[in-house]
Amino acid sequence: MGLKWWNKANSKPENKKETKKQAFQTEVSIGNPKLCPVTLTQFQPAWKEQAYLRFSGIPYKLINSKFYGCHASGFYPQLFDGHFVLPKDEIMPHLIDKRVDIDKELTKTQLFESKAIKALVEEVLDPLLLALKWSSKDHIVKETVVRPMKKVLPNLFSMISPSLDEYRSMKICKVRNLNQLTIEQLLEKADEYYGALEIRLDDNSEFLFGGNPSSVDAVLFGHLANALVDFHLITLLPKFLFLTRFFNNIVDQYFSDSPPLIIISQKSFEDKEAYVASIAFANHINQLNAFNQIEASRICTEAAPVKDPFAKKRAFEDEFHEMAMPTEQKDVEPKEKTRIDGVTLGTGITFFAFMYYATWFLNI
Repeated sequence: MGLKWWNKANSKPENKKETKKQAFQTEVSIGNPKLCPVTLTQFQPAWKEQAYLRFSGIPYKLINSKFYGCHASGFYPQLFDGHFVLPKDEIMPHLIDKRVDIDKELTKTQLFESKAIKALVEEVLDPLLLALKWSSKDHIVKETVVRPMKKVLPNLFSMISPSLDEYRSMKICKVRNLNQLTIEQLLEKADEYYGALEIRLDDNSEFLFGGNPSSVDAVLFGHLANALVDFHLITLLPKFLFLTRFFNNIVDQYFSDSPPLIIISQKSFEDKEAYVASIAFANHINQLNAFNQIEASRICTEAAPVKDPFAKKRAFEDEFHEMAMPTEQKDVEPKEKTRIDGVTLGTGITFFAFMYYATWFLNI
């Protein structure tokens, strides 16, 4: 008997990683993604993170924030998953490790190639895009940056945020000496790197590594979604036929109002109903995002308004808290709040919030 107990206690699971992942999912979602969804908060559309969530079939709730970020995780996007609050650089590694790893079918060679392409996109093309955006003429910057910010941010913040965004972006460009190049030189570089990616894609494959999407496809799609609304790149990218087809294919399959049923039927999603409902709601939230209402935007621009599929969860929580509250507390009437002059309070809060926001923005 003792020997059996010892063997049971010291026996190793067949797949330790899968066991940990299952335990995490049980703990976080309580086996029901409708009650505890992954929540993604974005200021500008988080196309890369959304693409990975959709590729992996994870139901998620999308929120448009009226601020650039928060102190807990820095600049948005931010992922809330159970007791995890994750900044933008840790979202995809977390989803791969704790949720669904869509790269598990890739060979070792493909994984190395995937890392190289990610580095090309994130370390070269993304900074090039920033340099082109802020090298544009004033009226272009106003259309693509200032006007969306004024729609979203409070008045005081919308006045200073474009300048702070430019300061932060140019710091990234300065490290790579991109701030010293003209627009023509930047476009030459972009043409060279997009040409390399064009060669990597071929006639037969829908994605970079065959017929199934991987994490590097999400990274490339997220970049192209932002590049295709840039004033300069919108005329350069259409000449790359495979890249354009790659982008349009993902939009049609994963970002349409009703994803093709064949795509859903082929996937082993845990909850297909919750997945489809979350996509329809996320499309509606993307359509409402001010940065996705630029004239050149192509994704979710005509999404139909739908109800929040996760609203039942909030109603359930409110009912639960009310039931858990002691009867004595329910009967006690709330005390009268002390009245404060609204103008004085609002001015003071706005001033201190503005100073705190500007200091935080410059320090990140």
